[in-house]
Amino acid sequence: MLRRIGLLAVYLCSCSCGGGGSGGQDASYLDAVDASDPADASAPVAPVYQPGFHEALRWADYAPGQTTYRFKLPIGRAGSRLKIVLRSGDGPLQISRATVGYYANGTVTSIKAIGFGGLASVSLGQARQLAESDPVELAVAFHQELVVSFVALGSLAASAIELFPGSVAIPGDHASDPLIAGAPQATMLGLTTIYVEAPTSSAFVALGDSITEGYIEGGVGRSDDYRNSWPYVVEGILGAPVVNAAVSGQGLWSELQDLNGEVLTLKGITDCAVLLGTNDLGSGATDIESNLTKLYSQLRPFCRVWGLTLPPKDRPATWPDRQAVNQWMRAKPLGLDQLVDLDTDLGVAPTFNTWLPGLAVDGIHPTVLGNSKIGSSFSAAAKARQSPPSP
Repeated sequence: MLRRIGLLAVYLCSCSCGGGGSGGQDASYLDAVDASDPADASAPVAPVYQPGFHEALRWADYAPGQTTYRFKLPIGRAGSRLKIVLRSGDGPLQISRATVGYYANGTVTSIKAIGFGGLASVSLGQARQLAESDPVELAVAFHQELVVSFVALGSLAASAIELFPGSVAIPGDHASDPLIAGAPQATMLGLTTIYVEAPTSSAFVALGDSITEGYIEGGVGRSDDYRNSWPYVVEGILGAPVVNAAVSGQGLWSELQDLNGEVLTLKGITDCAVLLGTNDLGSGATDIESNLTKLYSQLRPFCRVWGLTLPPKDRPATWPDRQAVNQWMRAKPLGLDQLVDLDTDLGVAPTFNTWLPGLAVDGIHPTVLGNSKIGSSFSAAAKARQSPPSP
C-alpha cells in the first residue's frame, strides 16, 4: 500500500550518534498582543487563525493507489473554526476528499467535509506544495482529540517518527466512515498544519531535532507519542499552542536550509523556541555559535526568540563544545530574546555533561520524565516572562 521514499533510518542514526515568506509579526506587534502586558488586558481582540497543530514533514512517502489516511491527534488551541493544511512530498499529490471530526472511543463523530476553494478535491502538482482548506465550522476545545481523514494518491510529505498511535491507513475512500479501522499509520503523512480561529493569543513553535520532535525509544507501543514530547508538555502547562516543527536527525545547517518552507510559512506565530545543536557537537563551538546566530537573526523578524541550552550528552568528546556553546548562550547573543538554561534541571553537577538518573534513555534522548523536565523548565521561564514585575 505504501512505498517509503528516503532513508529515514540514516537520519535517525545521525541524531542518535551525534557528532516562503514570513507568516509572523514584527516585535512591536508581539508586544501589542502579549497577554502578559497588563496594558493589553482590556484591549479588544478579533478572532484570528493561529496554529493548533503542526509537523514539519521533511521526508516523503508514496501512495501508489487511492488510500485513506486517518490521523488522530490532539489540538492545542480552542476555537470555533478550523483550516487544514496538506503538503505534498517529493512529487505531485492528488487529494480527492477530506474530512475532520471528533475522536470518541474508536469512532469519529460530527464529521465535517473539508473543502479547497469550494471543491472537495485538490491537486498539488509540485513537490512540497501546500494546500490550505476553506474554513471548517467545527468548534474545538483545548487538547480535544480530532480525526483528520483524507483520500490521497501520490507523494505525501512525511515525518520520521511514529508519534500518532491510533492513526490508520486503508485502501480506497473511507474519509466519512465513523469507525476508525485499517493498518496502523503512526507516522504523520500529508497533514502539516491545523489552524484554529479564536481570539489572538501567544502561539509558540518549537524548532529542534529528535529531542524536540519526540523520539524516545522508537516504535509504536513504546514511549514515542506526540503527547510525550516536551513542547506538548509546555502546551499543557501554559494552556497555549506550542506546535512542533522539529525534524529528527537535523543539525543547524539543515534547519537554515528548510526554515522558509517548514517554519516561516506558519501564520500567527508569536514565539519560537530553539533547541538545536546537539547533532552539531563535534563541528566546533564556533561553528555552532555562528549558525545559531544566523538562525536567531532569521527568526527575529518573525517571532520572539527563545533559546534552550544544549542538554547533556553522554559522549565525553562533545563536552568542551557543549559547555562553550551554553556559556555563549548565557551571554545572550544577538537575536536571542529569552534563554532557558536546562543544565541544573537535567544534568549531574558540577559539569552537567551527563544526564541525571532516569532522564535519558541512551545518554542523548530524554525519557518521558526527561521531556517533562524540559517542558517544566521552559514553562517556568515563560511564566516568569509573562508575570508583571514585583513592585
